[in-house]
Amino acid sequence: MKYKFVPLLGALLLALASPQALSAAQLGNGLKVGEVTATSAIVWTRLTATAEPNQTGPRFGGDDDKVPSNHELGDMRYSLMATQGEARLHYYPVDLPGAKRTTAWAPARSNRDGTLQFELFDLLPRKRYHLEVEARPAPGEAISATITGGFWTAPTSDQPADVSFTVVTCHDFIRRDDLANGHKIYPSMAALQPHFTVHAGDVVYYDKPEPYAKSAELARYKWNRLFALPFQQGYYANHTAYFQKDDHDILANDAWPGATYGDLTWDQGLGIFREQTPTGLRPYRTVRWGEHLQIWLVEGREYRSPNDMPDGPDKTIWGAEQKAWFFETFSRSDATFRILISSMPILGPDRPGKNDNHANEGFYHEGREIRDFLASQENAFVVNGDRHWQYATVDPERGIREYGCGAGSDSHAGGWSMDRRRPEQKFLRMAGGFLRVAIEAAVEGPRARVQHYSVDGEMVNEDVLTALPAKPMSHSDRGPADQWEVLFDGQQEQFGKFHLYNEPDVQPERWRVVGDVLTLAGRKEAPDLRAKEDIVISPRPYRDFELELDWKMSVGANGGIFYKVVQDPQYEKPWHTGLEYQLLDDDNHKEGLIESHRAGDLYDLIGASQDVVRPALSWNHSRLVVRGTIIEHWLNGELIVREDTASAEWDEMVADSKYAALTAFAQPVPGDIILQDHGDRAWYKNIRIREL
Repeated sequence: MKYKFVPLLGALLLALASPQALSAAQLGNGLKVGEVTATSAIVWTRLTATAEPNQTGPRFGGDDDKVPSNHELGDMRYSLMATQGEARLHYYPVDLPGAKRTTAWAPARSNRDGTLQFELFDLLPRKRYHLEVEARPAPGEAISATITGGFWTAPTSDQPADVSFTVVTCHDFIRRDDLANGHKIYPSMAALQPHFTVHAGDVVYYDKPEPYAKSAELARYKWNRLFALPFQQGYYANHTAYFQKDDHDILANDAWPGATYGDLTWDQGLGIFREQTPTGLRPYRTVRWGEHLQIWLVEGREYRSPNDMPDGPDKTIWGAEQKAWFFETFSRSDATFRILISSMPILGPDRPGKNDNHANEGFYHEGREIRDFLASQENAFVVNGDRHWQYATVDPERGIREYGCGAGSDSHAGGWSMDRRRPEQKFLRMAGGFLRVAIEAAVEGPRARVQHYSVDGEMVNEDVLTALPAKPMSHSDRGPADQWEVLFDGQQEQFGKFHLYNEPDVQPERWRVVGDVLTLAGRKEAPDLRAKEDIVISPRPYRDFELELDWKMSVGANGGIFYKVVQDPQYEKPWHTGLEYQLLDDDNHKEGLIESHRAGDLYDLIGASQDVVRPALSWNHSRLVVRGTIIEHWLNGELIVREDTASAEWDEMVADSKYAALTAFAQPVPGDIILQDHGDRAWYKNIRIREL
C-alpha cells in the first residue's frame, strides 16, 4: 500500500495561529476521514497543546469580533490551541490485521494550525479499516497521545452492495442541543451505521456571535471548538465524511468571490476550509459506491457570479467548467441511482427575497438549465443542505425530486412555516434532523430509501424509489440508424411541427419543451389554458411502423398513445378510429384496478400479459409495432400484448366493447400517432419511428 503526507496549498496566505508550545503534543480534535473511494482516502488530524479545550476561561461576548485586549486566544473558553510536534498513522483492514501499514512521521506546522493530512492509496475495496494516530512532541521523543478510529472503503462499480449514508447541514456551536457534548444527530446517525456522511455545508458560522470570526485566528477558533465536542469527535473518527462548503464556512451570509469579512479575506476563508477538512484539491467531485450508487458533490461558492449581477445566460453558480463536467459525467454514469448533492437548493421552494441559489429568481437561467437536464435522467434526484427545514419536493413541471436534510438541531430550524406549505412540498417539517439514504440491492430490483430523521433518531418521513436493473430509456438497435425518423429529441423546431387533433394549424398551449423532454401540464396546473389537447406527433399517416419512446406519469396520472388514427372532422375523438396504448400510474389511479385499462394495455380490449410498468415519476420505455394486421405492445423490454386484428377473436372482442358501433375503428389504413391529453401531467422523450 502507498501513502503520502499532503501539504496544503495556499498555507502561506493564512495568518499564523498562536500555538502553545507545550512538551506533550495531544490530539484534541481527533481525526477525520474524507474523500474515500474504493482504493483511497485522506486522514486528517491536528496536534493540540492540550487534550481538551479550555473549559474555564472567559467567554466571548455576543458582539465580540476580536480577542479581548487583556487576553490571548488561548485564555478564552473553548479554545484549543495548536502545538508543534509530529504524527504518524497506522491503518489496516479489520479482517486483515497482518496487513498493517504505518506512515512516516510527519510534522505539524503552525501556519497550518497544527493540522496534518495523510493521503492513502491502494486500499482494498469494501473493507472496514482500522486507524490509529500517534503524536509526539519532537523526533525521538516518547509518544504523547494516541487516538483510534475507522472507516469503510467503497465497493467497486461491479459490486451490487447495500450502501447507506447520511446528509447533514447547518451546525452552529451556540445552537448545539447538548451543551456538553455537541449535536445530538451524531449518536443518532451512528446508531444507523452509515457507510459515510456528507456534510452539505455551513459547517461553522463565522458571521454568528460569540464571537464574530472576522479574522483567520477566530475562524480557526470556531473550527477547533466545534470539532472538540465529544459527539462530533467520536462520529468523525469512525465515519467517512465528504465536506462541502457554503457561505458561512468561507466568510459570511451569501458571500461570493472577492468579498471580505472584517479582516478575513476570501482566499483565507478558502484556505482555512481546506486546512480544516480532508477534502483534496478540487472542490467538485464524484464518487462511486458500488454498482447501484454514484454521488456528485458540487461546488457552489468558488465559481459563482456576484449575486447582484442581473440574471441571464452568463450568470452562474457552478461555472462553465464544472457544469460541463457534471452534465458529461452524470449522463455517462451507469450507476443505478445517481444523486446530486448540493450545498444549496436547486428546486426549493425558497424564501421570497433570497437571491443566492438555483431556486431563486437571481439564478433562474442556470437553475432552469440544471433542472431541465435532470428531468431527462433516470433514477436521479437531488439532496441538499443550506435550508433550515426538512422537506421533500417534487417539481410539478419536470417530475424531479429534491430532499432537504434540515438543520443540525431543533433550535437552528426556521425560515419557513407549515402554513406556507406548497403543493410541490410532499413532506415538510419545521425542525432539525438529518437525511438518510439507503441503497438496497434487492432481488426484485434495486431501490433507494430516502428517509428524514429527527435529531433523536426517529424516522419522520420515507420515500421508497424503485429501479429496474436495466435503464428503460435506451432504444433498440434494430435496423440501421438511417431507417429511423426522430420525431422528438428535445428540439423546439420538432415541437413546432406538432398540432392538435383535427386542427393542423393550432399549436398546443399546455405542452412545452423542457430540456430534452416534452411535458404536458395538468389541467389543474393551468386552468386558464385550453382544456383538451390531444397532439399529433407524426408528420404523416403510417400503415406499418415501429414506434419507440420513453414516458413517465405524475402520481395518479392517466394518458395514452393513439395510433392508426384518421384525422377527419367526422371523427370527433382520436379513439373513434385509432387504437390506444394505455399509459397510467397503475398504483394510484382507479383505472389500475381494471384489466385492459392498465399501463401497456390495448385499452379496453386486451390486458398486458405481465406487469412491468414502473412507479409514477419513473421513466418507462415503450415500443409499438404494427405490421399488417399484427400489433405488438412492448413495455420495458417485454412483449405484453400481441394480437391479429384480422382474427375472429378480434372481431368478437371489438363487438363486445365500446368500439362496437364505430365502423371506422382500427381499419387497415394509414393513420397518425397522437399523444393523449387526459388532463394529467406527463412527460415524453426520445420519440422515434420507422416504416416497416
